[in-house]
Amino acid sequence: MSTLTDKRREVDERNAETSRQEVAAFLVDEPGPYFAYCPSFPFSRGSFAGSVRVTTWTGDELGRVIGYGDVYYSNFGDRRQNFRAMMVNGRVYAGTAYVDAGDYVRLRPVKADRRESAQVERYVAARRITQTKTS
Repeated sequence: MSTLTDKRREVDERNAETSRQEVAAFLVDEPGPYFAYCPSFPFSRGSFAGSVRVTTWTGDELGRVIGYGDVYYSNFGDRRQNFRAMMVNGRVYAGTAYVDAGDYVRLRPVKADRRESAQVERYVAARRITQTKTS
């Protein structure tokens, strides 16, 4: 007979496997609209966007926020915040964080304009410098 601890372990293992598969699929397939998590919303103007992670349910990193807008009220009365994120597959995604509803976000890939492409290049270069220093 399995105990509650055994069942929890099975669930944790299953969640970890599902998360690994999500990240692998994200790297290969470059999905369109996507549902992820970001527990750090809402941002304030003093926040550094590059330090905030977009993750799977279990916390595996899918990307990092590179820019964000002001918090606003939707027609439904809830607070939302738009943002851009550089994902692990190398693409920029635009998203909406539902501040009052929890830590989930909805994402879509964007077609980068020149200004955004320059911002992404600066972000990627800064990440390379940081990774070189820590290695």
